[in-house]
Amino acid sequence: MANKRIQFFLLLALLGSATINAQTNKHWKPWLVPEAGILVGSYTLDRDVRLNAGIEKKGIMLGLGAAVDYYRFESYPVYFQARKAFDFRKVNLFVMSSWGYNLKSGTVAELSWWGGRTITKKYSGGVYGEIGGGNMIRIRKKERLQVSVSWVMKSVQETYPSSIWNPVDQSLRTITNQARYNMHRTALRVGWKF
Repeated sequence: MANKRIQFFLLLALLGSATINAQTNKHWKPWLVPEAGILVGSYTLDRDVRLNAGIEKKGIMLGLGAAVDYYRFESYPVYFQARKAFDFRKVNLFVMSSWGYNLKSGTVAELSWWGGRTITKKYSGGVYGEIGGGNMIRIRKKERLQVSVSWVMKSVQETYPSSIWNPVDQSLRTITNQARYNMHRTALRVGWKF
């Protein structure tokens, strides 16, 4: 687990260096957006915290992002993000798309419907994607309050053991069940664009 956290913080350091590197090119401007969000899905209401950084030119923003996603279990998605800012009736809007991968796995303990046992389901990483849009409200010359709504998908592999009756030798046999799930949810986020 410590190794995954080290990888996560190394990625954050890379995001910071990409922003500094963008300052050397006169045409591209660096941008940084820390965000906090509420995730609404079929299981529960949960949260995430994200950091996005990149470069911007003429309303096109390209960058990398990393997050801590608490939906269903804690995971660490890292992703590439593209945004396009535009004005509509004097309102500063943007559309965005993010695609990447979850770095961390997790476990969830659930009660079994048969026998009153607890089954521990293990989840491994998978694809992470998002598409959405929002509003950027000018606060200062270079700072914006950002409010966004997006559809987020987290794909995971689920494995858990279960017992079946073996009629040949009249005993229980343990098998491993595997399934791939796409967790879809809506994210409502507030961020600060620098």
